[in-house]
Amino acid sequence: MLLEAAKDKTGDGVLIDIDDLILGTTNNAPFVKWANGNFLDYDVYLIRDIWHAMKKAIIIINWLKWNNKVVIDNNLAEVQYTINKIRTFFELAQAGLQVPRTFYPQSKAHFQKYVEEAGYPVVIKSNSAGKGAYVYKCDDEATVKDLIKQIEKSGHKYEKYLIQEYIPYKRDLRIFVLGGEAVAAMHRIPKPGNFAANYSKGGSVEVTELTPTIKEIAEKAAKAAKAEFGGVDLLETDRGEYYALEVNRTPGFDGISKATGEDFGEKVIEYCIKVYNQSSGQK
Repeated sequence: MLLEAAKDKTGDGVLIDIDDLILGTTNNAPFVKWANGNFLDYDVYLIRDIWHAMKKAIIIINWLKWNNKVVIDNNLAEVQYTINKIRTFFELAQAGLQVPRTFYPQSKAHFQKYVEEAGYPVVIKSNSAGKGAYVYKCDDEATVKDLIKQIEKSGHKYEKYLIQEYIPYKRDLRIFVLGGEAVAAMHRIPKPGNFAANYSKGGSVEVTELTPTIKEIAEKAAKAAKAEFGGVDLLETDRGEYYALEVNRTPGFDGISKATGEDFGEKVIEYCIKVYNQSSGQK
């Protein structure tokens, strides 16, 4: 979607795989080489989906900035993560937003202790996986014991997971924030029999009103997580309370585009062009 929008809006655009970039120094100067052309040929660099090569990406981002290029990295070089849910919960809570009680175990003993403290049903999720992967709702002790067996069989460490109280909710909301401004909201509806409401997990979506309250919470959450753009996930309860669940720094565009009928890949590219024009003094 991004590539099509870039070509449509500018007549140019290319997808560059970070694994195809070579880093080094020569003649007392650093370089980044790309096998398919001159890596410095472009005006704007939008950084996405580089979680597997984070350290390399940060070096490249800084190098591009040294070369006076416009880089839209969602503050990646500063925060140095794409998914770190416990850090995000710290940031959201510090900003005064309402979040579920959350525990970060460091051992099996911690894991079992915090499950009891959270109470049943309990939500157990990966600290570093997105798109609803590795998210479990456990209704009783037997279900938790089965999950512990899976964790030990897979060789995963307990600190890969978060333990969280379950929040009974009326609606699961995703709010899209762009340039620090909440621009659209959708209601995510789980597939029958599924716990996770993620569109990528087969859930359905429908556009919903971006009320002043929802807009304020989403923008505050994005600011707390230093996300220039992203998907803010909220749970709305029957009492009209909102719990901040996550700030997705690399949100997909399919769900929000389907819900709103607008092309959000196009909106992101328009934002990149706006940033570039501002940096070059154009209106």
